[in-house]
Amino acid sequence: MKKTQTNQRPKTARLLVWLGVAVLLVLAGGSLAWAQSSSGNEMTNPGQERKAQKKEMANSQKETVLEKKAENKQTIEEKKAQLEEKKAQLEERACERIENRIRTRINRYENNQQKDRNVFGGMVERLEKLIAVLEARELDTADLEDDLAILKEKVANLDQLHQDFIDSLKETQQYACGQSEGQFKSKLGESRKVISEVKEAIQDIRQFYAGTIRTHLLQIRNQWQEQMMNQQEEQEGQEDEDVNESSEESSEDENQEATEAATENVQ
Repeated sequence: MKKTQTNQRPKTARLLVWLGVAVLLVLAGGSLAWAQSSSGNEMTNPGQERKAQKKEMANSQKETVLEKKAENKQTIEEKKAQLEEKKAQLEERACERIENRIRTRINRYENNQQKDRNVFGGMVERLEKLIAVLEARELDTADLEDDLAILKEKVANLDQLHQDFIDSLKETQQYACGQSEGQFKSKLGESRKVISEVKEAIQDIRQFYAGTIRTHLLQIRNQWQEQMMNQQEEQEGQEDEDVNESSEESSEDENQEATEAATENVQ
């Protein structure tokens, strides 16, 4: 028994020694791991700082880009507003030019209307006076009287077309330029149609005068010349009769004087 106990004590001692060594190794391993961990953290901190710096720079660049975009957007909006304002100014100036042009055209065509009234109205008056003179001379004026009625109708139609054109131009002024562009162009198109009718009416009057009235005037002139020739022939014939009567009277006077002289001689 004593030998057994004596043998077990060294074994227990050795176990205790081994346990102590194991505890020391465990403790040493933990310290080493902690040291390595601390060292690793110290080594990774610079990388994290660089990442943070890069992230900060990226955010800063992003903010800069956003600011530039906002500035560009504002600049674009300002330029757009400037363009809109410039466009409005150009449209206003264009409208002013159009309105001034319309006023000028109205004044010009009012003057043209008055000129045509003077020209063709004077033509009517002269023809009326001529017909009165020809009637007083007992010439046939039936054709000229018909021409006069037609001419008056044509001149009145021309004057009305003039007035329609001027009124249509004035109507375009009531439409705001740029706001009622469709109606403005429509009225302007109607005005152009009317002015073409005015030109056709003027040409028609000229052709009527040159072709019809002038022909009848030449006929009247020939008629008057024939009448004058007949009157001259009648006058010459009357003068011949007067001369013959005067000659006969002279002969009778001479015969009477001769008879009286012969009687005296006989006595």
